[in-house]
Amino acid sequence: MLISLAVLVKSADYFTAYSEKAGVALGVSQFIIGATIVSLGTSMPELITSIIAVIQGHSEIVSGDVIGSNITNILLVVGLAALASGNSLYNRKLSENLDIPILVCITAILFISVRDGVFTLVEAIIMILAYIIYIAYLIHSHKSEKNLEARVKQTTKDIPKKKLHWHIPVIILISTIFIAISANWTVESVVKISQILNIGTAVVAGSVIAIGTSLPELVVSIQAARKKQAGMVLGNIFGSNIFNSTMVMGVSGLFGTLIIPDIMLSVGVVFLITATAFLVFSSLSKHISLFEGGLYLLVYFYFLKELIFS
Repeated sequence: MLISLAVLVKSADYFTAYSEKAGVALGVSQFIIGATIVSLGTSMPELITSIIAVIQGHSEIVSGDVIGSNITNILLVVGLAALASGNSLYNRKLSENLDIPILVCITAILFISVRDGVFTLVEAIIMILAYIIYIAYLIHSHKSEKNLEARVKQTTKDIPKKKLHWHIPVIILISTIFIAISANWTVESVVKISQILNIGTAVVAGSVIAIGTSLPELVVSIQAARKKQAGMVLGNIFGSNIFNSTMVMGVSGLFGTLIIPDIMLSVGVVFLITATAFLVFSSLSKHISLFEGGLYLLVYFYFLKELIFS
C-alpha cells in the first residue's frame, strides 16, 4: 500500500506541474491556473481513488477518504505548519474574506448530505454546482487583485512562457495513467488490509489513506510556513477541503450512491465539525499560534485513536 500511495502522490505532482506548464503555454492566467489546476492536482489522489472505489463497489472508502483528508488537512497539516513557522501563522486578512464562511457552509452541506447514511445522485449534483459557484466567486472577486496573482505566481514563476511542446501533454497523459493504476492498487490494498486486521475499510481510508493523499498539502504547507507565507498555507487547505467535499464527493456520487459507514457519522463527522470550528476560532485572532498548532495535533491524534479503536 505504501508503494501505491507513493506512486499516486508522485504521479499527482507530475500532473500538477505539467498541467501548469500547459496552462502557461496556452496563455491561461496564473490565478486561474492556481484556482483550478493546482487545487485539482493536489486533490487528484483523493478524486481518482474515490471514483475507482465506487466502481469496485467499495463506496464507503469515499467518505472515509474525504472526511479523513479534510480532518488531516486542518488538524495535522495546519498544526505542523504552525509549529514549523517558529512563531505563529499570521495573516491579517484571515477573517476579512469569505474563505472561512464558504468552508463552513460547504462543511455544513456535507454534514446534511451524509447524516442519513447515504450520499445520492441529487446530493452529488448539488455539491458539483456548489464548487462551480465557488470558482465563479473566486474569478469574479479576485480578478483585479494583483496581490493574489502574485501569490499563485509562486508556483509558476520558474516556468517560462513558451510554446506547448509535444512532451507536455504526453507527460500529463502518462501521469494520469499512473494515477489511475496506483489508485486502483491503493483501493485493493485498503480492502485487503481491512480484511486482514478485521476493521472497516472506511477506518483505513480515514487514517492511513487520508494521511497519504494529504502529503502534497503537507509538504507545500510546511515549506510555505517556514517562509512566513501563512496565506499560502491556509489558502491551500481551504481550497483542498472545499474541493474534497464538493468535487471528490460529487464526482464519485455520479458513479453510484455512496454508503456512509456508522464510524464516519459517529466519529469522522464530529471531528470534522470540531476541526472546522477550531479553524474559525483561530481566524478571529488572524493568527494560529504555536500553542494552537500543538492543540490541533493533540486533537488529531485523539481522532485517530477514536477512529481506530471505536
